[in-house]
Amino acid sequence: MRNKLLLGAGIAAALCVGGLATATFSLNALVQTAVERFAPPVLGVSVRLGGVSFMPFSGSGKLSGLEVANPPGFHSPNLLRVRKVRVDLEPGSLLTDVIVVRRVEILAPQVAYELGRGGSNLDRVLEHVRSQGGGSGGDGGSARSKRVKIGEFVIKDAKVAFGAAPLAGLGAVVTLAEIRLTGIGGKSGGATAQEAAAAVLGALNREAAKAVGGEGKPRTN
Repeated sequence: MRNKLLLGAGIAAALCVGGLATATFSLNALVQTAVERFAPPVLGVSVRLGGVSFMPFSGSGKLSGLEVANPPGFHSPNLLRVRKVRVDLEPGSLLTDVIVVRRVEILAPQVAYELGRGGSNLDRVLEHVRSQGGGSGGDGGSARSKRVKIGEFVIKDAKVAFGAAPLAGLGAVVTLAEIRLTGIGGKSGGATAQEAAAAVLGALNREAAKAVGGEGKPRTN
């Protein structure tokens, strides 16, 4: 009898571990697919994500190795590189029409801010995002129905390197003050991917433009 109880307990423990692993893999796969499938058409440039690690029941986790390519006509291969993004979301909302994200924290992103004809590389990406209006960028009907609510979006210690597109390489590097946005999509039924991206990129673009224009007092590295 004792051996049977031990065997039953062992099987139950194995099933719990297996169920947890399956749930973790499923959540990670959902997040990875969402970023790699929907971000490129929204931004108009390629997006790569190195890895995703989430706790399936709490919704807390991180993205690693995020790279957003520069638009054509600019020198640097990437506009944005991030080693770590902390995310806290409601995991069940990934299967609904409105994804609820409690907090996003981007840590020490590396931004290549390049000036070219007609503006900067960030200007170019923002123009693409805003040109799509309320749609989702031609990636199917399921993407069009998705909206997002973000309680808090924080960018800390952004390192911005400045340069001009015709020139090889980037020049001075500054660290921007913390950027904090709250209530994205909270006053409606959620923001579209374009609206959320425009809010975040717009704030980053404003701070970078202030730094390159000599306004404000960024910390020089």
